[in-house]
Amino acid sequence: MKKYKQILLKYLSFFSLATNFSFFVSCNHQQQEQKAIVNFVENSNKDQYLKISLYENKSAFYISEIGLKRLTKRIQDNLFFGPEIMFLKQININKQIKLFQDDRKLTGFFSSNTQEIFINSEFYENIDNEDDRIELLYQLIFHEYIHFLDSVYFSNYGNNFKVKGKIYNDFFIDNINKLLKTDTKMDYEKVSDIINENHLFNKLTLKEILDKVNKEKNKLDFNFENTSFFPKNTDPSIVIEDVNYYYNYEEFIAREAFKYFYKEKENNLSLNSDTFLREWLRVADVKKKDKKVVIEKIYAPYVLFDNNDLSNNENVKKFANIFLKAMNYGKNISGIFIDDQTKLNNLNQVINSRNFNLVKFIGYLDNQKVNALVFKNKKESNLIKIPIIYNTFDQFKFFNDQKYYSYYSSEFLDIELIDKNYLPKLWTDYNNNGKIEENELKEINNFSDKFNDNYYPSSFRSFFKNLDNYNFINFKDKKINQKE
Repeated sequence: MKKYKQILLKYLSFFSLATNFSFFVSCNHQQQEQKAIVNFVENSNKDQYLKISLYENKSAFYISEIGLKRLTKRIQDNLFFGPEIMFLKQININKQIKLFQDDRKLTGFFSSNTQEIFINSEFYENIDNEDDRIELLYQLIFHEYIHFLDSVYFSNYGNNFKVKGKIYNDFFIDNINKLLKTDTKMDYEKVSDIINENHLFNKLTLKEILDKVNKEKNKLDFNFENTSFFPKNTDPSIVIEDVNYYYNYEEFIAREAFKYFYKEKENNLSLNSDTFLREWLRVADVKKKDKKVVIEKIYAPYVLFDNNDLSNNENVKKFANIFLKAMNYGKNISGIFIDDQTKLNNLNQVINSRNFNLVKFIGYLDNQKVNALVFKNKKESNLIKIPIIYNTFDQFKFFNDQKYYSYYSSEFLDIELIDKNYLPKLWTDYNNNGKIEENELKEINNFSDKFNDNYYPSSFRSFFKNLDNYNFINFKDKKINQKE
């Protein structure tokens, strides 16, 4: 699976004010027509988000049109997401692309190049119940969405911690390792009734595995065929794992987030199709009881709790807060996106179309009264208004008690026109005259003591390093910085 994800540089809460639409389309793929059902949600100003295209495969759709709407609702109500969701271009289910044709077992990937999620259900055709098919698709989409978050927030730094082609915020990586206690050695005698002595974690600590796998040009190299990865009683057909893939930080982050943030729904998925069950098997003896995963006994020392209870656990909340901090949760400007029209055409070719100088913003505000972001024109010294649109969805409702209102900017800003020494402001038109007045401006909170941390919004993405020419800005050290 991993070699294909590397090729393409892999990498939704329905609110009552939003509108859910679906319709049928057809596309021509290499002279073969492939029909699709398209479903999306509209924000308050009719902007679309969470667009899902379900393609016909072998003259059939994997789920029904009603099933697609239910999948959309499942995503909207439960996914770990913020305002960045407005910039995920599309989720494609069973679109005929070369990667899936070359590897029928490849079940999904996120393309940072085109900002799309691709899901392939062909490996799960034996699942008959539509409810189970919906839950399977949701699990796969959840995992791939974390890769999207990774691209936008976790690995968009110009320096810091390098991981085989990606550049992570080292503070983020350190905090994950500390909370998971990845340097803890396993006490095999206490868990010998569950796992064999040749279990991976009895050979190396999780930190040793991560360090080895994630160093440039390095990989774990020992006899994997004589290594176990799951409890003794696990079906032997799934015990061989590609450790160098699963413990690459890019994949490790997505799997750990899925393991703790996914809210399980009753299902009849089997061991080979239930991703949630498989993730927990890597650290615990788990069973499926009453259509849900039950933890019998934890054997790995890298779990956020020891009472076998996933609900209302303080360490899980701490883990979520590590992610929220990295996602600049609460900051007036939390993310920056370039004008990116890059797409994958019907011949599986990536058509690059990016304007690095044009950017849009997302962020969080304490109220819904702010009208625009304000920047200064570097030549004329006049102020530039960038109107904002408030989102109609409720983000992170499971993990954070602090309530913010998220937004995205409705217009692009040309970063070549602005004075980089002028700190952006929030404008609230108190007297409703449409004119910016000094007493209506407030500095963004990004540079306040409350948010003086190791994270900052940036339009940089790790895959830019593979492009000949690119530009980016970030908000760091109390100023707007631009790539020279």
